[in-house]
This record gives sequence, structure tokens and C-alpha cells, in this order.
Amino acid sequence: MVTEISSVASMTDDLEPSIAAMLHRKDVVTRRCGDYHPVGVEAVRQGLVRFFVQQGTAASVGLVRPLGGGASNEQYTVELEYPSGGTERMVLRIDAVQGVMETDRQREFDVLTFLAPRFPVPTPRWVEPLGDILGRPFLATSFVDGVAAPSRDAGTSVSGMQTAFSGVLRDALADQFVRNLVLLHSIPLDGSRLGSLGVPEGDPHQAARWQVNWWSRVWRDDARVPFPLVAGVEGWLRRHLPRQERLVIVHGDYRTGNYLFEEDTHRMTAVLDWELAHVGDPHEDLAWCIQRMYSTPSERGECLVTGLMTREQLISRYEFLSGHAVDPATLHFYEVLCAYKSLVATLASSVRAAQDRHSHQDVLLTWLASCGYLFAADIIPLIEKGHR
Repeated sequence: MVTEISSVASMTDDLEPSIAAMLHRKDVVTRRCGDYHPVGVEAVRQGLVRFFVQQGTAASVGLVRPLGGGASNEQYTVELEYPSGGTERMVLRIDAVQGVMETDRQREFDVLTFLAPRFPVPTPRWVEPLGDILGRPFLATSFVDGVAAPSRDAGTSVSGMQTAFSGVLRDALADQFVRNLVLLHSIPLDGSRLGSLGVPEGDPHQAARWQVNWWSRVWRDDARVPFPLVAGVEGWLRRHLPRQERLVIVHGDYRTGNYLFEEDTHRMTAVLDWELAHVGDPHEDLAWCIQRMYSTPSERGECLVTGLMTREQLISRYEFLSGHAVDPATLHFYEVLCAYKSLVATLASSVRAAQDRHSHQDVLLTWLASCGYLFAADIIPLIEKGHR
């Protein structure tokens, strides 16, 4: 009996090392923090001046502007000038104390560094993971031109949810959306170049278990009110862990709202928001795309995943372009997992961050809490489907 209990404990405690360190750091930091106050334009400018001196970077900091978007990080655009006469525009992402999802700027920097030569992402420029300069960690990347939604719909969707496309634009984006996902999942992994990212090679179920343990730990840390469904879903996930047949870089939040495109050419210019990226099962990205929250109806009433294509079109196109079959049982597991992740983020982390006044997005985070009940409603028929 003691051996059995120890075995169960080791399974529930099995976390990707840098994720475990991140969650521990979050617990320590949030306990000693008071109300959140934005860093602000002038503090960003002065902090970057000090940072560049420390780095030996000969850059003058010009115009600094707040940048909208995002449900967690404080963001700015910064203009840099170099002695040679060159200029550069970059995006600065600064951690809030808490947000809708706890993430790590060093991990995000490492992912971008690995992908930049092979995939359309902003170029990583600098990372300061300790918060010594601006009071909280930050990541600086190149600025990429493009929009995240059609101009006519600007400001009508929240964090990319319920963005609608039509006609030629939708067709063009749908094709690129799948091609980019296939490209991402085809990039060979090189453990020596993955930085802080771990590779789940301990056993055939570790990729799935790492994800279940990550979000179950977040629920235990952040939940403010009991919600019995969560324990039931966690138990179901642990009983249905799929085998990992191949490991890839998983974006973790791949959907409309997290890529940029040119409105005149319809060309996707970059995929953004890599803060949830990890090494895992490619089914997870597909499952995230097809969540109901990111779907919109077509003119004929069809459900378009992430506003671009039907579920069947996404899967068949992915299989055709990648040469890999999508396993229905594995996809079903990750659909439940993704709804579980979203439920935890909205009903636990968002509520805690807003309640503790640890984010500049407290109104948005409070609103997101209401979405948690939609994810909860989606989980129940998904689990019932697995019993048929």
C-alpha cells in the first residue's frame, strides 16, 4: 500500500522542471506583493537605458508607447536609435504580478530563439528574467507589421475570441493557418538548443501527464471557491492519458488573435504569444483550435473553428499536409484537457489575479471568469462522449 501511494504521488508531482520552478516562484512573489501598479512609460524608458548600459548595447531609447492587447502582460512599443544611424522598433512585454495564465519570459525567449530561423515569429532581442531592471521580468522582440483582426472588426472581439472573416481573406488565412501549424510540428527537436524547455521522454505518457499536473497544480494554487467538477475532470484525465507517438513544439494557444496578417496581401506575417509553448503532443494544438469559445458561425451556419474552417476541414487538411494521421481518441483527450486548462485559467487564475489586484487587466480578468462556465459546460458532453 505504501508503495502504491508513493507511486501515485510521484505521478501527480511529475512536472516539467522549469514549469515547477515557475509555479514556485509565482507563489513566493505573489505572497509579498501589494496592489499592482503599471510600470509606466517613463520608468520603462529609464530602465531600458540602464539595461542597455549593463548589456554594453549602444542604443538610445526614443519614443515609448503603451501597446494594447493581451490578458496578462503589460506591453509597450519602444523606438531605438543606434550611433550608426540605424533605428529599430521593438515590443516590450512585462510580467504582471498575476494574470490569466502564469508564464515565464525566459521560456518564451528560448522558444523564440529556437524557432526564429525556421518559423515566422518576432525576433527575440533581449530577456531580463529576474525583474531587476523594471521590477518584473520582461522580454523584448522585434516589431512585426500586421493586424490581428480585420479593421472593420477592430475592438469588437476580446483576445481574439469570436473574430469573423469572410471570402478570399478567410480562405487565404485558413490555408496559411494550417500550413504554419504543420510547419511548426515538423521542426526537428534539438535538446541542446531548447534552453529551459524540458523534453517529456521519461515514459510514453509523460507529455500528457506533465500538462495535467501543470494545470491541476495551478487550480490548487489559485482557486478561490470549490468547484467539484474540476476534481472529476482531473481524475478522468489521469485515467485516460494517451501515449505520445511523436513530440513537437506545441504552441499552446494557437488560434485567431495570436497571429498577424497584412490586410492588403492577406499574408500572415508572424505567429505571436508563445508563452504557453512546450514540447508535447501535436494533437494538443489541434484540440485548442477547435474549442467552442474560438469558433464562429459561417454564412451557412457552419461552425468555423477559430473563425476559419470547419473542424473536418482543419483535420483533413492537417493530415494531408503533414502526412500524419490524427488519432480520434488522442484528440478527444486533448479536447478535454484544453477545456480543463481554459476552465482553470478563467475560474481560478483570472479570479485570483483580479481579486488580489495584481494585474492592470482586472476588468478583463473579471469578465473572463464568466467564460469559465462555458468551458465547464463543454467538458461534460466531451467526457460523456468518451463513454459511448
